Amino acid sequence: MPKLTLGVDVDGTLAATHPRWLELARERYGIDASLEDLREYEFWRLIGPGKEETLELFRAAWDDYERIGLERGAVSAVMHRLHEVYKIYIITASVGRPRDVKSWLKMNDIPYDRFYHTPNRDDKLNIATDMHLEDCGEVAELFASNGRNVVLLSQPWNRGLHRRLKRYDTAYIAKSWGEIESHAMKNAFAGRGGDRRALSNDSRRHARRAHP
Repeated sequence: MPKLTLGVDVDGTLAATHPRWLELARERYGIDASLEDLREYEFWRLIGPGKEETLELFRAAWDDYERIGLERGAVSAVMHRLHEVYKIYIITASVGRPRDVKSWLKMNDIPYDRFYHTPNRDDKLNIATDMHLEDCGEVAELFASNGRNVVLLSQPWNRGLHRRLKRYDTAYIAKSWGEIESHAMKNAFAGRGGDRRALSNDSRRHARRAHP
């Protein structure tokens, strides 16, 4: 049976670029802020230093991609288990150069089948997937309002949209990569008629928890 397709965002979903951004903002602009202060996606409106300066700091973070960590949770292990049942499409509008993003993915042992670098975040909707993982609340709502399955990884900058997203049957808000895995496995086996035969023992255990 053919695999379903899973789109996966990078910044704020796989890659913990925001903590590195905060380090650079402190070094260059003296901004003393925490992740909890980033209460909206365009957080420069709240703490500065400005849109162009903010984007430049993200570019600087990707220029030194080896210092960017993974988001919380066993991200690589989960991605490998999901890769057993999904074709994985990396779909990112990151300001990082594609070669640096790909090098970061390789460094962190993130499996994928295709890589898409979109001109802007809304263009992600144009890539056909069965489910999409995202940290931008506005993008998640765009997917959900078009009837597309989407999982939003809860972050300080998207909490303001949680209530709106809960109105959509195709949207799911995950607090962790463990919750992402459970929901994605449940979706996969609903689409495959419950067929678990091709899974590893580890993935089969996760599938049983997700789809008893």
